[in-house]
Amino acid sequence: MSQYNLGGMAFPGGHTASEPFDPWRSNTPSTSSEAGPAAPAEEPHNSSAPKASGVVRNPSPTTLPAFSTPQTWEWKGVPYTTIEEAANAAAPNTIPNDVKEWVMNVVRSFVMRDVVSSYEALRQKMDERHERTVASLEDEVLARIHVKIMAVEMRDQLKVARAQIGTLSADSKRLIKVNNNLTLEVQAICKDFEDYKDEIKGQMDTLYSNMVALKEAQEKTTTYIVSNHRPVNLVNRLSELSSPILPSIREGSHDKDKIQQANVHLEGRAALYMKEYAIKLTSGQDVGTWAEYTRKLEMAYKMLDPKHTAQSLLDAHCAIRHKTMIAFAENFRAYAPKSGYSDEDLIIKIREQRSTHIQTVMSVTETLDPSKIPTTWMDYLEFCLEIEIKHLQQISGNKATGQTATTRATALKDPNAMDTST
Repeated sequence: MSQYNLGGMAFPGGHTASEPFDPWRSNTPSTSSEAGPAAPAEEPHNSSAPKASGVVRNPSPTTLPAFSTPQTWEWKGVPYTTIEEAANAAAPNTIPNDVKEWVMNVVRSFVMRDVVSSYEALRQKMDERHERTVASLEDEVLARIHVKIMAVEMRDQLKVARAQIGTLSADSKRLIKVNNNLTLEVQAICKDFEDYKDEIKGQMDTLYSNMVALKEAQEKTTTYIVSNHRPVNLVNRLSELSSPILPSIREGSHDKDKIQQANVHLEGRAALYMKEYAIKLTSGQDVGTWAEYTRKLEMAYKMLDPKHTAQSLLDAHCAIRHKTMIAFAENFRAYAPKSGYSDEDLIIKIREQRSTHIQTVMSVTETLDPSKIPTTWMDYLEFCLEIEIKHLQQISGNKATGQTATTRATALKDPNAMDTST
């Protein structure tokens, strides 16, 4: 038998301390992953080595088969309570007790090493299994959480989408209703515009007829004012009536005498207008009261005053809604100076003809700097024309075209000429 001396200790059978001889090892080859030298050949099954009754050796610590605690240990058919007793019985009588004890200690050491190695391998396997289980659970939990989050987000998005769909549906219905209302309003406006065109045409025809009749009347009355052509002015005539002659008439004369003396001072168109009193005085008819005479005389001077004619023409011109301020300004410039209206009255008439754009621009200008709004009617009209011309230039996109149109409107058309076509 070969022996190995390890620190003064000899081991029979060629086994070292790291790989002791195990006389009770199972015949099954070891599959343990424990590193170390290959195990020696096992003894035959019919060897005389002691064996544990009912013991099933675990060939590898990677599995956990059923394992029960042995009840007895046998050696040559004799049962023993402990493995130490069976080992002592198996040892030759020539082996000292201290050697037997040493052998048992070595066996215990080897067994302890195998136990520790098995536990370590088992712990590693359990840790690996635990890590895989934890990782799998984490992945599953994260996946479920992600699915729940996605479900919540989808529900929220679905709610928002439904709300938006409801809002869009309501907006669509409202837009359809507004569109229908606008369509009806446009149709009504078109109808009103057609009616307005017909009405304007009728007014224009009437105005033209009146102007023709007025022109004929003016031609008939020119023969009465050739000899003494002085402008009939109500203020001047009333001033004449307040001369020293009238106080004496008012103080001591009857109404007929007052009318007769006052009628003598009439001339021109005023005398023609009051000719019925001359006829009544000549024929001796009743001429009424002095108050009636003065009222009619005052009306005569108002009717015959050039300002009254200009006012009538200007009022008729302003009663028409012109498409542009340029068209409105043509005759307005001819009538306004002779009308006797104040700047404030004329500005009001101009303001009524402003377009929406002109109103907006002037409103903003007045808000920013009220001093920029003209106070005379001529400056006010020029200011409106300037705004409209700039607006037309912006619309056409051709400044030169706008300037040409403006020049043509101002150069070819005499602002002081009367235009009866409008």
